[in-house]
Amino acid sequence: MKSWATIGLFSLSCSQYSLWLLFSLIEALIISKTRVNKLSFVPFYMKGNFLPVRQEVQYAITEISHGVVPSDLSGTYLKNGPNHFIENRNPDKLDHWFDADGMIHAFNFKDGNLTYCNRWIQTDKVQVEKKTGK
Repeated sequence: MKSWATIGLFSLSCSQYSLWLLFSLIEALIISKTRVNKLSFVPFYMKGNFLPVRQEVQYAITEISHGVVPSDLSGTYLKNGPNHFIENRNPDKLDHWFDADGMIHAFNFKDGNLTYCNRWIQTDKVQVEKKTGK
């Protein structure tokens, strides 16, 4: 049994298998042209504000761009989240941010002053990475 297909201004008489083959090739061409190169793709969690912090720090925040820290505000805001201790050394493999090590960030408010510090969560994996460097 034959079927008809119109492509542009040309009418072709062909079997269903021929149509399937034609459209499979067209689909493969479209996919190959739109595929993201894995090496050039940078996920959102590996750039901008999501970049991993590479060291533990502690400092007073003396410059605030808008407003002031209220003097009657007292306490600590803690944020925990993923943070790679060792950066990915295999560019062909993208790490998922949930596979990262953990870090705790602390903002301490007291008497109108603000301090920040961060610390790695000392898991067995982080301690091995500290010792071996990998």
